[in-house]
Amino acid sequence: MARWVSAALAFITAASVLIMEIVATRLLAPYLGVTLQTYTAIIGTVLAGIATGAFAGGWLADRFDPQAMLGPVLVVGGGFVLASLGILRLVGERVGGGSSGAVVLSGLAFLLPAATLSMIAPMLIKMSMGSLDRAGREVGRIEALGTTGAIVGTFFAGFVLVARFRSDSILIGEGVFLLLLGAGLWASVGRGRGSGTRVISAALIAVALGGTSAAMRDRRCAYETRYFCVNIETDENRSSGRYLSLDTVLHSYVDLDDPTYLEFSYVKGVAAGVAALFPGDSAIKTLHVGGGGFTLPTFLNVTRPGSLNLVIERDPGLIKLDQKYLGLNLGGGLTAVSGDGRIVVRDQPRDTYDVVVGDAFGGEWVPWHLTTREFVADVQTTLRPGGLYAMNIIDSPPSKFVKAEVATVQTVFRYVAVASSEGGFGAEYADNFVVYASDSPLPLAALLTDLDRADIGWTVLSGNKLKGWVGSAQVLTDAFAPVEQLLTTSG
Repeated sequence: MARWVSAALAFITAASVLIMEIVATRLLAPYLGVTLQTYTAIIGTVLAGIATGAFAGGWLADRFDPQAMLGPVLVVGGGFVLASLGILRLVGERVGGGSSGAVVLSGLAFLLPAATLSMIAPMLIKMSMGSLDRAGREVGRIEALGTTGAIVGTFFAGFVLVARFRSDSILIGEGVFLLLLGAGLWASVGRGRGSGTRVISAALIAVALGGTSAAMRDRRCAYETRYFCVNIETDENRSSGRYLSLDTVLHSYVDLDDPTYLEFSYVKGVAAGVAALFPGDSAIKTLHVGGGGFTLPTFLNVTRPGSLNLVIERDPGLIKLDQKYLGLNLGGGLTAVSGDGRIVVRDQPRDTYDVVVGDAFGGEWVPWHLTTREFVADVQTTLRPGGLYAMNIIDSPPSKFVKAEVATVQTVFRYVAVASSEGGFGAEYADNFVVYASDSPLPLAALLTDLDRADIGWTVLSGNKLKGWVGSAQVLTDAFAPVEQLLTTSG
C-alpha cells in the first residue's frame, strides 16, 4: 500500500473519532442536558474506545494480514457510527440522568465506533514496518498523522460542521463516508481472494444499519441551533400561548397576542422585584443575562415605555427562532447581542443599569462561570447606585446550590433576599428561586405585596431567617465552583 494512502487513513480515522466526539455532546444534550457530566462521560468514553481499539487493532495485526483487515474494519466502524443514532433513539429516554446515566448512554452509543476506528492505526504501523531500523520513524509518522487528524477533526466539527448541519446529519454523513471508503478499500485489496461476496455482504449489513439509524433519526428537536435542541409547542389551554423548550428544560412561555401575560412563577417573581424597587411604569434600563423566549424583556419593554432592555443571548440561532415563531420584535428599546454572558457583562460600562437579570441556563442549571463571586462583582459594577440584581435559579432538595449562590451574592451586595415557594424553602420538592440583591435596602413589604398580587404562593426570606437557611454554605469563586455537583448531591 502506498505511503500516502496509509497517511490518509491515519488522518481520516482519527479525525472521524473526534468529529463524532464533538457531535456526540450535542446528541446527548436532549437526554442529559449540557452538563459537566455529559462532557465528562463522552470524553471518557471516546478515550476508552481509543485505548480499546489500539489494543485490539494491534492484536489483530499480529494474527491476520493487516492490509486485508483495513477495509472490513472501516466498514464495521462506519456501521457503528450510523447505528449510534438508532441506539440513542432506542435507549436515550430509558437511561436515567446523573453521572451513571451519562456514562451508560455515551458508552452504549459511542464506545464501539470509537474503538473500531481506533483499530486502524496499529494496523497501519504494522504494515509500514519494513525493518526495525525504521520502527521509530514509522510509529512517529502514523501517530503524528493521527494526532493531526484529531486536531483538524475537532476544529472542523466545532467551528464548521455543527454551525451548518444537524448533528444527526453529520454522523450519518460520516458513517456513510466511512462505509464507502471501507468497502472500496476492501474490494481493492481483496481481488483474487474471493472477497467479493464478503464485501457485498458487509456493505449490505452496514447500509442496513445506516438505513435503520436514519429512519430512527431523533425527532425530539424541531429545530437545532448551534447550542440547543429547540422545541416550540402550543399551549392546549391558550391558543396564543407557546412553550419554548431548550434541550431537556422547559425554558419560556410566550403569549403571541399579549406580551404582558406572564405564565411562569419565576418570571412573575423577577417582575415583582422590579416593580417593588421601581414602582409604576417609569422607564428603566435593564441588562438581561440569558434570553430564552425574551418573555421578561418584552414585558418590561411594553409595560414601561421608553425603557432600554439589552439581552445577552449566546445563541444567535435561538434569537432568529424567537423572531420567526415567538413574535420577538427587536428595536424600540429592545436589543439583543450574541455572546457569552460573562464576557459581555464584563465589557459593560460602569453604573449603567437599573436592573440586571440573571436567567441563563445550560441544561437545568446556571453555567458555573455565571455564579461566582467574580461574576457577581462584575454585575455590581454595571449597576447604578440602588440598582437591583435578580437571579433565577432552579434547585432540588436540599438546595445546596441556591444556598451557595446566596452566600456568594452576600459577599458582594449588602442587602440580599430570596423568594420561592414554601415547598422550595422546606426542601419538599424542586422549585425556582429568585435571588434579589442590592447595595440599598430592599423594599421587602412592597416585594411581598407584589408577590401576593402575582398569586404564585411565594414567600421571602431575608435577614436572620435567610442567614439561618443558608447556614455555612460555601462561597463560589472562579477557582472553585462545583455547580453541577452541588445540584446533584442530595442528603
